[in-house]
Amino acid sequence: MAHVGHGGGGDGGFLDGFLHPVTGLDHLMAMVGVGLWGAQLGAPAIWLLPVAFPLIMAIGGFVGVIGFVALSGLVLGAFIGTAKRTPPWLALGVVAVFALLHGHAHGTAMPLAGSPVEFGAGFVAATGLLHACGICIGLIVRWPAGRVAVRCMGVAIAIAAGISFAGSAFAHELSTRYGPLAGPAVHVLTEVDHAAAFVAIGLLAGQQTARRGAVVLAAFGFALLLLVRAPLFTSAFARFTGTEEAASATVLLVTGLLVMAGMRFPGWLLAVAGALVGAIHGLALGLGLVKSGGLAVIGAAGAAIVLAAAGAGLAYVMDGARGRVVVRVLGSWSAALGLILLGLALRA
Repeated sequence: MAHVGHGGGGDGGFLDGFLHPVTGLDHLMAMVGVGLWGAQLGAPAIWLLPVAFPLIMAIGGFVGVIGFVALSGLVLGAFIGTAKRTPPWLALGVVAVFALLHGHAHGTAMPLAGSPVEFGAGFVAATGLLHACGICIGLIVRWPAGRVAVRCMGVAIAIAAGISFAGSAFAHELSTRYGPLAGPAVHVLTEVDHAAAFVAIGLLAGQQTARRGAVVLAAFGFALLLLVRAPLFTSAFARFTGTEEAASATVLLVTGLLVMAGMRFPGWLLAVAGALVGAIHGLALGLGLVKSGGLAVIGAAGAAIVLAAAGAGLAYVMDGARGRVVVRVLGSWSAALGLILLGLALRA
C-alpha cells in the first residue's frame, strides 16, 4: 500500500520517521481512529488500545506481515460509525491485526532510511501522539452531540480509507566535538537506544515503592559505573563488539514490557533488570571510551544517571490513575522501539 502524502528527499532520521505516519493519510486515519475508538468504548479500552498498538505495530515491522494498510482505517471507521459496544478483547484483537499491518509498512520503509534508529523512534512517537489526539477528540462522547460527531468522524474515516484503498493496491561512535566531558554526555542524551533505555529503567524504578525503586537505581548505577571502565583493564570485552546493538535492544524491550505491565515486582527481579541495563549499556559505552580519559567516562555515566533519575521522577509524580496510564504508554513505546532496534540489529 503506497502512503498517500509521503514525500521523499529526507535524511531518514527522526523527523522523517515522525512525519511518516503523520503525512500518510492511511496511517493518520488509523492512528487517530484507534484513539477515537478507545475513547468511545471507555475504560479499559481507552488505555488498552493505545498501549497495545505501538508494541504490536513493532512486531509487524519485525516479522514483515503482509497486508493492506488502508483497510484498517476502513474497518476502524466502520466500528466508530456504528457505535457498537465492542468487548475489549475483540477491540484489542482488531487493533492488534492492524498494528501488525502498519508495522510492516513502517518496517519496509526503514531500510531506505538514512538513520533507521532515529526513523523508528520518530514513527513510534508520532503513532502514540496521534492516538492521544484521537482520545482527546473522542472525549466529547460524554455529550449527546459529541457522540453524534464522533460517529460522523468514524464514517468519514471509513470513506476516506476506502477511497485510499481503492486508489492503490548504527554507526555508534562517541562524539567529542563538544569537548571530552560534554561530548560523551551529548552522545548519551541524543542516541535513542541509550536514552530510551535509561529513561525506561527510571520509569520502572518510579513505579515501585520507594525502597524497591532505590534498589533498581542502585543496581543500575553500580553496574553502569563498573562496566563502563571494564574495557580499559582487559581486552576480553572486545568480543562484545558487534553484539552490543542486539543486547541493548533486548534489555530495552524487556524493560519497556515491565513498565507497560505497571506492576510491583519482587526486589530481586528489579535488581536484575537494573543491573542488566546498566551493565550492557555501560559496556557498550565503555567500548567507545577505551581511548578516552576520565572526563569522558564522567560525562557519559553522568548523563545516563540523570536520564534514569528523570524517568524515576516522572513516574513518581504521575502516580494518579491517569498518570500511571501515561507511564505505561511510555513503557509500550519503549518496548516497541526495543523490538524495532532488535530487528535492525539482527538484520545487520
